[in-house]
Amino acid sequence: MRPIHRWLLAGLLAAVFLLPGLAIIPRLGIEVDEALLGNGIYDGGAPWYAWHIAGAEIPVMILTYVGALKTWIFNLIFAI
Repeated sequence: MRPIHRWLLAGLLAAVFLLPGLAIIPRLGIEVDEALLGNGIYDGGAPWYAWHIAGAEIPVMILTYVGALKTWIFNLIFAI
């Protein structure tokens, strides 16, 4: 295969990979479930279930199906 054919093939494969993504560009953004983590990171959201230890409230569940562990991890990342 000649070098020009390799570049054409690589360009064609890149286009086949990238062009279908243009169909979802209008839908880019934060999904609803991902935005729910903000309730545990920023003030304003009360946890669904929390443990009360030594006068501190430790959230265990943010909503009925969103645990607090992922929020704690993101809290550490955003603090850095």
